[in-house]
Amino acid sequence: MTDTPDTTTPDPDLAHLADLISMIPGPDDPYFWKSLPSESRTDYIFQKLVPQMQLLRKPNPEPVEIASLAKYLIYFFGSTTAKLHDHIGRQTDIAPYELTGRLWVEDLHATCWRLYVRYHARTRTGRWERKWPEDFHAWWAARRESEPAE
Repeated sequence: MTDTPDTTTPDPDLAHLADLISMIPGPDDPYFWKSLPSESRTDYIFQKLVPQMQLLRKPNPEPVEIASLAKYLIYFFGSTTAKLHDHIGRQTDIAPYELTGRLWVEDLHATCWRLYVRYHARTRTGRWERKWPEDFHAWWAARRESEPAE
């Protein structure tokens, strides 16, 4: 496993996310960020994303930070348009731009979803062991015995 030059993370999905982010404009391109179809204003987008993007510079970011960044990227790039796909595709310099932009968005969604699922479960509520008791069969039998007969 190798790190990308843009991140020090050992997680390949987080490194891939950094690669995807490096393909689009930074905050100095207001035209790009205003073209996002999210209902949020640009200042809100930057208020949420800029501090969280710093985690890509950390060697061991906290799971809650990774899950949060993934969640916001899914939200901000959640419902995209052909116009935004074209704009993103032009950043990749691979025609047809609308197609490459759509591929970028799909890749971002898939990568962020994997990161969210992986790290959200480690944050507070998701551990499966808490939800599925080790003695599940005994728990289920006791529950069925306590239910009224149909």
